[in-house]
Order: sequence, then C-alpha cells, then structure tokens
Amino acid sequence: MKAPRPKQPESSPEPALEGIPEAAANEPKMPYHEKFHMYRLMGLKNTIGMPELDDVTFTVGKKKKEYNANRLPLVSISKKLGEIIANQPGTKGDPIELDEGVATKGFAAILKFAYGHDPEVTPENVVHVSHAAQVLEVTVLEEKCMEYVKTVLAQDEKYLMKYLEKATEFQNHAIIKLCFTSLQERGGIPQFLASPAFCALPSELVNMILKLDALPVEETVVWETCIKWAGYQAIQQKTNLNEELKKVYHNVRFPLCEPGFFSSKVVPTGILTQEEMLKLFTFLTYKAGNAPTDPFLKAPRILWDETEVCRFPKAAGGEWFHLDDSLDCICFTVDKPCELLGIGCYVGEGTTKTLLKLHEGNNDDSRTQVAKVKKTIKANEKSATPYKLEFGTPVNLKPRQIYEIELDSVGPVSLRGNQGNKDITHELNGLAITFTFSKLKSQSSETNTKKGNLPSLYVRVFSGKSA
Repeated sequence: MKAPRPKQPESSPEPALEGIPEAAANEPKMPYHEKFHMYRLMGLKNTIGMPELDDVTFTVGKKKKEYNANRLPLVSISKKLGEIIANQPGTKGDPIELDEGVATKGFAAILKFAYGHDPEVTPENVVHVSHAAQVLEVTVLEEKCMEYVKTVLAQDEKYLMKYLEKATEFQNHAIIKLCFTSLQERGGIPQFLASPAFCALPSELVNMILKLDALPVEETVVWETCIKWAGYQAIQQKTNLNEELKKVYHNVRFPLCEPGFFSSKVVPTGILTQEEMLKLFTFLTYKAGNAPTDPFLKAPRILWDETEVCRFPKAAGGEWFHLDDSLDCICFTVDKPCELLGIGCYVGEGTTKTLLKLHEGNNDDSRTQVAKVKKTIKANEKSATPYKLEFGTPVNLKPRQIYEIELDSVGPVSLRGNQGNKDITHELNGLAITFTFSKLKSQSSETNTKKGNLPSLYVRVFSGKSA
C-alpha cells in the first residue's frame, strides 16, 4: 500500500519568510513544477536513519523498543505527535514512552510513512498499523488501513480470527466491528460462537470477546456458547464442564436474561455461588430496584450498531426538486423497540438547507415533536448515497407507535428513490425488525411509499430490549 503523494493546493498562500523578498504583485512567477515535489520527497526519504538529524527518541511496546527520529517529518503527518513531542522533548536519556496500544509493528510503519517511504502494510501487520495510526491520529493512513482490512477479510477468511483477537486486545472497536460484519456475511455471529473454531479458543481470548459490548447477540446465546465451549474444553483438557465454565462464566451478563431462563437454564448447573444467586434473583425479580449484581454486568450489548434501513431496494435515479414551501414527508412504525439515530435524505450538488422534524403521533391534535435537526449541507456531487441527518440524542422508538418525518429542504436538484417498499423486514444478528411505511395524510407531500426522498432510517438496537 503506497503512501499518497502530497498535493500542493493551487490557491494556498505561500508563507512569508524573513529575509526572503516577496515577488512584486504584478511580476509573473515561474510555475511550481511537479518535479519540485518529487525532488523534495526524495531528499526527505534519504534523511531516514541519519543519526546526526535525530532529535527525538521514543520507546514503544511492552519491550520498550527504542526509536530515534527527526521531529519534523513526524509533526508533518500528525498534530497529535506534535503535541506529544511538545509536552515531552524525548531525549535519549528521557525518551517518550508511547501508549502500550501502539505496537512496534505499527510505529515502524508510521515512521516510514512520515519520511515519505511506503509504510509496507501487509495482511500480517495491518491491524497493528491501523491501531497505531488511530492512536497517533495519522488519519489518512488509518483510513487506508481500514479499507485494506475490509479487502483482506473479503478475500481470505484465514485472517479473521487473527484480526478479531488482535483488535480485541487493542480494544479497537472499528476493526472488531469489521470482523463481526465479516462473520455475519459468512453465516452469522451465533453460528460462529457455536463453531468448533470458537470452542477451540483459549479462555483468555474467549473472555476478551465475552467482555465486548459490541458482541452482537442476546445473553441467552452467550450462555449457550459458554456451555458448549466448556464442554469441548472439558473433553480436550480431561476435566469436567464446571471446572472449565468457571474460567468464563463471570463475563456472562445474567442481569439481561429473563427470570425464567435464568432459573431453568443457569441455576441448575450449580456454577453460581450462593451470594451470586441471591444478588441475581434480587435484581431479576425487581429490576426497578437496580440491586447490585457484581461481578455480572448489566450493560446491554449492541445488536445493531448504526444500521441503515433503506426503503428503496434500487439505486436512486431520476430527478427530485427541493423548493421553498415543499415538504418531504413519510410515516412509519416498528414492531420492536429500537433507537433512531438519524434519517437519510438525498441532496444535489451544491448547498442545501434542511430542517428535519420527527413527530410521535399521526395527526395535528395528538402528535408531539420528539426530534429536530437543522443543517446546511454542502455536497460535491448529486449522489445516490443518502446524507445522514443525525439527531443529537437518539430517539427511542416504541412498537406500533406511528412516527411522522417532515423534511423541509431547499437546494439543487437531487436524485430520487424509486419502487419503494411499504414493509421492510431487516434481519441482523438473529434479530428481525419490520418497518412499515405509509404516506402522511395531514400534509401535502410528493414523497410517498413508492418514490421520492427520505430513503433511510439509521437505527441501533441493544440486547435485552428487543422483545
């Protein structure tokens, strides 16, 4: 993966340097040639490894490996690195100790990138490099690494478990999410948790995965996974089920289970202590009391994380006008509780002013405004990808409650959605939710269930709340 070549902005002002006269305003200047960039880049590349230029020292990783460098290339790729160096000069006797999340494989690639060299990102080191770039805010490198992770996962599943393990160790939720998405495309998370590959994992890694809020399954599945894993391990280790189960059961979130499941499926195993059973029964029989349940977490897991539900099955086409005094409106209901994070809309090339309102209820007398977004959107193209109007606070959607969306947008012509569906059933991670759309009757709107704007809802669902 090659480092992008810097491009000189055409209209950027040149810095005034003391002692160097500026050209007269009306005097023609020689054009800045592309060869100048290449010449300067080659000069920068040649300075790597020149000890007489090194003026900052880092120690990286658990073994505190030492790296010497010149601060100028580092500061040029990351404001964060500039702040780190400014706060601690990093001399050889007193080096800058980078966070343990920055591994040597990652930092070595960042050094090469800073000096204009190919960072040499491969399937073996991409997670290390991506995470180091995230921590040190080398944004362009992180973005390209994430794209590369997607490519590798799509082409070869042998890296999936390696990436999931390393990303879990780093607590890099972006890469964890990519791994779970890849697992979903390969048959689903529950199937993976029940697979021989998962059962063969060591308890340390199993615990790291079970601790994740981003593990997108209900707690009944987590418990069944632990039972199956412990059974497999008991055979391999020539022990008994409960001896293996003790290694992982504290990371099951029993407070998210229903009392009936807990009493019929968990208690009979005899794995819980008397104190743990008392705490959990106290909480499960009266959740409003919020009794302590430690060491078992109450926090729900994220089953759907910012998931787009699109009501148009085909790509946008044709034209849609955004004029004064013209509203785009649609109604919808859901059959299970979820959080609405935002709503998508189509915009044209240029500037579009939008005012989005979400109401609970379906007529002027009973409806209540529950969210509002005002946004000026500047787009470089008339795109078929919706622009997300994101709420400041997520809206909790109630099953079978009617919600009305009103969008007042003024701007250039956009594309439009076509052949929309009235009922959309979206299924992910073992959970299916049906979204039912209908035309708003109390407002004049060209947008309806078949055509127009408002193509997408962005939703999130937590475990223990999907019934």
